[in-house]
Amino acid sequence: MNDELTRSMGAAAIKRGQERLNDMDLQMRSWEQQQSTQDRMHTNFVKAIREVETFQDASGTYEMSSSYDHAWSRNDGNSFVMSNNPNFDPQFVFKDQSWEPMKKVD
Repeated sequence: MNDELTRSMGAAAIKRGQERLNDMDLQMRSWEQQQSTQDRMHTNFVKAIREVETFQDASGTYEMSSSYDHAWSRNDGNSFVMSNNPNFDPQFVFKDQSWEPMKKVD
């Protein structure tokens, strides 16, 4: 009878411990999600102060002036053209060069 009581108490303690670990894990995931949201908000705030946006091309991501709506790259990490004219295409201006539109990313 003592062995059965000991097993029962042990099983109950293990169950409580596992439930507590699960609760702690959920709290940690919630905190990480909250931190991630705060980090993103802070990054966006700093970018707004610095007046930059992130653009991406095949060679990577770059912070560039937020004063322009459109950006193009030669995909070399060094050559960029920016414009607010939606009809502008650097392919027609720089005929001997290959330009690709860049995407805005968060």
